[in-house]
Amino acid sequence: MAAWSPSSWRPKVQHQMAEWEDKELASKVLTKLGKLPPLVQYKEADRLKKLLAEAGRGERFIIQGGDCAERFMDCEQDRLEAQLKLILQMGMIVQQVTGKPTVKICRIAGQYGKPRSKPTETVEGFGEIKSFKGDNINGFEPKDRNWDPDRLLQGYWHSAATLNFLRGYAANGDHVPLQSINVSDLKSSPHFESFSETARALFSNTLTSESVEFFTSHEAMQLDMEEALTRPVGDRHYNLGAHLVWIGDRTRQLDCAHIEYFRGIKNPIGVKVGPSMKNEELKELVQVLNPLKEEG
Repeated sequence: MAAWSPSSWRPKVQHQMAEWEDKELASKVLTKLGKLPPLVQYKEADRLKKLLAEAGRGERFIIQGGDCAERFMDCEQDRLEAQLKLILQMGMIVQQVTGKPTVKICRIAGQYGKPRSKPTETVEGFGEIKSFKGDNINGFEPKDRNWDPDRLLQGYWHSAATLNFLRGYAANGDHVPLQSINVSDLKSSPHFESFSETARALFSNTLTSESVEFFTSHEAMQLDMEEALTRPVGDRHYNLGAHLVWIGDRTRQLDCAHIEYFRGIKNPIGVKVGPSMKNEELKELVQVLNPLKEEG
């Protein structure tokens, strides 16, 4: 197989990526992104890989959740706190019920892109315009549909602000509400007493650092941005824009750019597997993306 580099995806067929009309601006933005500090640390990605390996062996449960696509306007304290609390509480409940620890992965701090069936759509009063591909590509309003590379920088700043708040909350926030789970809305359930018992047990448990540990993830769709956030660590390369990144259902073709990029990074990675995935295709994908059969 040919040698890999963070840019070796470029000659390959590319799907679901915005093509920038202003090449000079795009070049400046990507150069800037390549110089900004990483959003996460490679040791955090390595720890997530270890925890995912434990889950693969049946020793731990995975909790993953978040928005289909984040919006810049949702980078607000109350919303972010509510999202993290929900994921952490889900982890606590699963651990209480199953007796096994959990690993919590948030679809947050970078999930600003959206795959679309078509690059354009027809809007009444505007005619054919570019499809909305997420806040880091263009705006939702018809007048804001031009693909704007400067939005990639806005995505970075919003991701950094989100992570800064979430890390601070996890480390030093008021965690009492995390253990105060109200199950009164479930009174009609025949399992209400069991739910109540779980809620009472959670309130009496002692929180640990692992109880509030979380990791970030997003679909890595815009590869020029992902390349800019990829950093060398010795002879390895990590995407330090998130702890875990995944390949979507529309970008998992074996000969495409996304597979080429993903086969070289050392983050834990995912591939969306849907009903259109053939058995042989899945087998080949696994062999290309994880030839050494590394756990996690």
